[in-house]
Amino acid sequence: MFCYTLWRTRNGVIFCNQSFTSTHIAFGAAKQLSLYQQNNLDQSHLHAHPPSSHIKWHPPPPNSLKANFDGSVLPPSRAAAGFVVCNSDGLPVLATSQNLGRMDILLAEVVALRAGLQLLATYTTQPIFVE
Repeated sequence: MFCYTLWRTRNGVIFCNQSFTSTHIAFGAAKQLSLYQQNNLDQSHLHAHPPSSHIKWHPPPPNSLKANFDGSVLPPSRAAAGFVVCNSDGLPVLATSQNLGRMDILLAEVVALRAGLQLLATYTTQPIFVE
């Protein structure tokens, strides 16, 4: 939850010229954790077979890595890219983000993937699954 809050705060600084204190970030992370716990601890309302719209991240096989990437664009065409790599225990081992300037969403997605894979090529020789 802290990483998510830090990422959102970073986007606010870069794209919206907002400013935040460390206290704001800490309270934001605590709020996100509370919301997550409220929505995920009581799952008695879920059916035995959830609909296919319920998507869940699954770790890669042992001794391999899984890379997730995302490109985003905020009006007017200010793009950013992010890339996170996790091991088979689901723990993050590498993460990066960058401001891409002006471009459309498809190009931002491709740049996010390319930048992440280039970084991974210098980081590991383990098998990599990309999602």
